[in-house]
Amino acid sequence: MALMSSAMELVLIFIALEISSISTYILAGFRRKVAASSESSIKYFLLGSFATAFFLYGVALIFGSTGTTNIAAIAQVLKSGNVSLLTYMALALMFVGMGFKVAGAPFHVWTPDVYEGAPIPVVALMSTGPKARRLRRDVTHLVRLL
Repeated sequence: MALMSSAMELVLIFIALEISSISTYILAGFRRKVAASSESSIKYFLLGSFATAFFLYGVALIFGSTGTTNIAAIAQVLKSGNVSLLTYMALALMFVGMGFKVAGAPFHVWTPDVYEGAPIPVVALMSTGPKARRLRRDVTHLVRLL
C-alpha cells in the first residue's frame, strides 16, 4: 500500500495495486475448510481480474494518446488543451477499474458475496485500508489529470 501512495507512474500504480489485491484475494479465502470462504475468494479474484483488465486497458490507452505513463507529464499534456476522445475513454476505463477495486457504486455488487465468506478481520481490512488509500490517491491523481 505504501508503494502505491508514492507512485508517480501509472505502471507502478498498477503493480502496487495488484500486489495489494493479490494478498486480499488470498485473505478472503483464508478459511480453507469453509466453502463460502473459497467461493468468496474465487468471486473476488474473477471480478478483480476484470477490474484489472479495465484499468490496464485504460493505462494503455492513456499511453497511446499522451505518449507517457508519468502522471505529471500526462497532466501537462491534458493542460495543453489538445485532449482527444481516446484520452477521455482511457480515463473512463481507469475509473471503471478503480470503481470495481474500491467497490464504489455502481460497481459494488460483488462486495456482499465476498464479505460474507471472508473472515471478519479480513473484511475489516478489505473494507477500510485498501479502499481508502486507493481511492484517495487515485482520485487525487485523476482529478489532476482533468
